Amino acid sequence: MRVRWLCVLAEDPVLKTGYDLLQQFRTVLAGRDVPGLATWLATAQASELPSFVALANGISADHVAVEAALTTPWSTGPVEGHVHRVKLLKRQHYGRAKLDLLRRRVLAA
Repeated sequence: MRVRWLCVLAEDPVLKTGYDLLQQFRTVLAGRDVPGLATWLATAQASELPSFVALANGISADHVAVEAALTTPWSTGPVEGHVHRVKLLKRQHYGRAKLDLLRRRVLAA
């Protein structure tokens, strides 16, 4: 299976470029490598692959927040999870769930 995947990458240079950019980005995130992020951004913008260029432009536009996410040890993930859960409860009532009903449903869960 792996040999087939390598053959596909060898035959399609655009796919290989995208795959390499993806693997570099995963390495930057896993290693929390801020200098590596700057290098990756330049490489992604020069790649001319629309998805990676758009991602790199978005990260560049909010570079301070992305750098903080790589350097700080905490996360807002738990808070985002609770917000998502409350929005899901509200959606289940087709927007008719007012504050009193939401309060009861959230506290009951």
